[in-house]
Amino acid sequence: MAWAVQEEVAVVRGETDDLLSRYLKCLKVFPSDFVVRVTADNPLTDPWIIGLVIDEIKTGNWDYINAINGYPCGAGVDAFKSSLLESLNRKPLEKIEREHLNLHIMNNWNEFRCYKIMPQKEIARDDVRITIDTLEDWQRMEMLLSNIKEPLKISLKDVIKRFDSLSF
Repeated sequence: MAWAVQEEVAVVRGETDDLLSRYLKCLKVFPSDFVVRVTADNPLTDPWIIGLVIDEIKTGNWDYINAINGYPCGAGVDAFKSSLLESLNRKPLEKIEREHLNLHIMNNWNEFRCYKIMPQKEIARDDVRITIDTLEDWQRMEMLLSNIKEPLKISLKDVIKRFDSLSF
């Protein structure tokens, strides 16, 4: 929080185990028609995939967009219409469903207007793991990003090529 204040970055904080309430609190401060979920443990999320999800939720008549299945673990992105989040808040959700927002949607897919964006052939690699949940994941990420001058500009296609060239 101190860093955010120093850097003049707006921060909205909330319950640590209730993502839904944090999203709704954030929407009160920063109104938007939709929310894109990109998690901090997925540092190599490709901006191109984020763009696909945003374009689809802005132009389609969808409550929820999913670009997760078939993508490398840690590359997925999804988006929720704000009205969907508000309606979920009125439901008697389990605690885990409030923390993992897409869980309720995935388990009740037909109740919502949902759309899946499947990956292009070159990036359809659910065998590739580029998330950071464990020490092993961290070490893999260090190997993947070693000798990369601008890691924030690396594409998912390039990450997959590097992943395939390294032995873990």
